[in-house]
Amino acid sequence: MYKAIIIDNDEDRVSLINKVLTDFYPQIEVIKVLRSTANAFLVINDLNPDLIIINGSYPNKAAFKLLEKISNYYFHCILFDCTNEYEKNKDFEIVDYLINPIVEIEIKKVLHKLILKMTDKYIRNQKELLLLSSRNYQYAKKEKNCYINFRRPCFY
Repeated sequence: MYKAIIIDNDEDRVSLINKVLTDFYPQIEVIKVLRSTANAFLVINDLNPDLIIINGSYPNKAAFKLLEKISNYYFHCILFDCTNEYEKNKDFEIVDYLINPIVEIEIKKVLHKLILKMTDKYIRNQKELLLLSSRNYQYAKKEKNCYINFRRPCFY
């Protein structure tokens, strides 16, 4: 299960995103909806989401200031309602950009791309864990055999 936070002040857009997530992507759970970026840093710090869906059109580039603040956290980001090319070139883990009007099919495309990316990362992590576990098992088995052979006297 992946955790998501939506940061947007448009109730219709939040409802549409929630509907798409509920109907088509049950593996993504919306754990919080925020209407502004004011206390978003604290919420993100507390809840540690896997995904942030954020409105990029807040005044004074508040969304981008927030993303800069939390850039040391690992999360995926879907940014919408952003038309400025400067922001599009920022170094955030932004999965995609959506431009208004946001429609269901576009949200599905972006979420599908996100799920593939997150699943791929999960599979790579599991492979690494399995490899490490196998190496540790082989090392422990080798150490145990050496210990047993060392401690056991040989009588002929």
